[in-house]
Amino acid sequence: MTRQNSTHGAIIVAVLFVPTSQQKQIHPGQLVDVRVGPKATPCKGVVASLEPRVMSPLDIRTRFQLQGESASMVAEPSVTAVIRLDATLSADLYAGSTFSARVRVGSQSVLSLLPGLNQLVS
Repeated sequence: MTRQNSTHGAIIVAVLFVPTSQQKQIHPGQLVDVRVGPKATPCKGVVASLEPRVMSPLDIRTRFQLQGESASMVAEPSVTAVIRLDATLSADLYAGSTFSARVRVGSQSVLSLLPGLNQLVS
């Protein structure tokens, strides 16, 4: 997690390592639910960009200077997604923290899951 400066002030971003098996499901603009740090502080974000280049775990560890527990979290070839986070999160406090993320890849009406009811609603 890091802070980037723009003409509109500081932007807080995180880099998410996406296994190649899930790469096609991630696109810029998707909403992301993030939990940061040891207390799992909740935060919202959006996929800002997705790097198309597949990187090996070793390349990722080297490029992002991952060590210890963070280094062991990348176990397979992945692409990197930049997640733009809510400004409510303190970049100074959480810089360098690990996080978990849930990318919202789609939604479906609950009514459409009920047999026969979908035809009545449509």
